[in-house]
Amino acid sequence: MKVRYLTGLALMFVVLLGNAQTKKVFEDVKIDIKNASVNTPNSDFASYLDGGELIYNSEVKVAGDTKQETYMMYDVYSTQILPEGQTAKQGENRARITTKLQEGPMTICEATGEMYVTQSYAEETDVENIVFKKENVRLCITKFKKGADGWTEVGPFPFASKDYSVAHPTVSQSGDTIIFISDMPGGLGGTDLYYTVRNGDEWTEPVNVEALNTSGNEMFPYWDADGTLYFSSDGRSGKVGWIFTIQS
Repeated sequence: MKVRYLTGLALMFVVLLGNAQTKKVFEDVKIDIKNASVNTPNSDFASYLDGGELIYNSEVKVAGDTKQETYMMYDVYSTQILPEGQTAKQGENRARITTKLQEGPMTICEATGEMYVTQSYAEETDVENIVFKKENVRLCITKFKKGADGWTEVGPFPFASKDYSVAHPTVSQSGDTIIFISDMPGGLGGTDLYYTVRNGDEWTEPVNVEALNTSGNEMFPYWDADGTLYFSSDGRSGKVGWIFTIQS
């Protein structure tokens, strides 16, 4: 019996898209859940495996405009995954993306060397993240490119607006399709799942994934290499996590 190590939320079951069939997740598999050694007293979330590294968001205290002013911000950190699945000790992690903006959930495409990162707008850097607090912080997505010296900002991902959020991207293995969440007008609920396809240097207009969205909030999508889409939803009674098999 194999042991698999998980980071983040434990998801509950699998639904085949277009089919009412359901089945258990990780059936006949022992799951060992441990507290990662890089955790802090603040928020640590949105983990992403990139080869032998665990990339994640961590809340840190930063200085404001005066010596007395400080506030909490989210930045992107990484740490090595050691044998047997454990993370390196606290203090052996390193900052990957640290701007003057709030950084949230990100996604990486190994094929294209691109990272898409959720960020706040500059005027809202000292306001708590919308995921945890009720302040109406608007979020956008920024593209970074991997080079010899690390990640370099390329520019904003399309469809951003200060009237609504575009956030929590997850990219296909080829880098040609991105699924994200947004509360843009015309959706089914609070935040919905959308997808867009790269056409040359452009991205097609976002399409609402109506088959998956509810009148509640769909959040934190993750598109696995095997075609499985993981996301959380509060619009499905009694269920906190869903897994959908989708066709690319």
